Amino acid sequence: MSTYIKYTNGDNKIVTEQQLSMLTEFNHHTYDKETNELKKIEKFIRNYKTKQVEQRGGEVFVSSNDDLNDIINNHIGIGILSRGWTFYYNKQSNNKGDVQWEFVTYIKGVLKDKGIFVFDNKGREIVSCSIDLLSGDRTSKRKCFFGDPAIFFYSFGDENIPNIVFRYNDDNSIREVFYYDDDYTLDEFLANEKIMAQFPWDQHTYFHSFEPMLPNN
Repeated sequence: MSTYIKYTNGDNKIVTEQQLSMLTEFNHHTYDKETNELKKIEKFIRNYKTKQVEQRGGEVFVSSNDDLNDIINNHIGIGILSRGWTFYYNKQSNNKGDVQWEFVTYIKGVLKDKGIFVFDNKGREIVSCSIDLLSGDRTSKRKCFFGDPAIFFYSFGDENIPNIVFRYNDDNSIREVFYYDDDYTLDEFLANEKIMAQFPWDQHTYFHSFEPMLPNN
């Protein structure tokens, strides 16, 4: 597979290879040259005492042609700090550009976290949940709504911060809604005429329940 690399700083902003020597934290993003798909993010930090660059783990996007266990075993020993690696697998997508990944996270070679993320076509997290390592139950369920910037203003002018966050119960019904700076029950949210003018409830059925996670085509 032919690849190319992009570099980012600790805030994930694009930098040049020449700028890396001035940074204490930076990342290597490896892309498939043919598809432009992101394959791996390697994270590095410069030791403030020794000034040496040390790898501290990263993220790997596992294709359907790869063996997940082999990929995990080939990476979890890399890095002399936390050795924190997250592996995304079982990719699913729709024709809107939304992508769903399952993931596992290992710290120092030990499985620490498991869950599911869905990202929109801008790379923003629109759905997430954790998966209990013992029971396999889905927990910490939430969906995020960003909205049309012509209608909704983004906090701090950052379009990567959601305007509405829905949190769900075990049965996938809505537990609470976070809208800008306030928490609402579902009844309070629906009773707010100002909110409903911006966010007509019957036009956003995707958020009525945690399932489905991946938006329909």
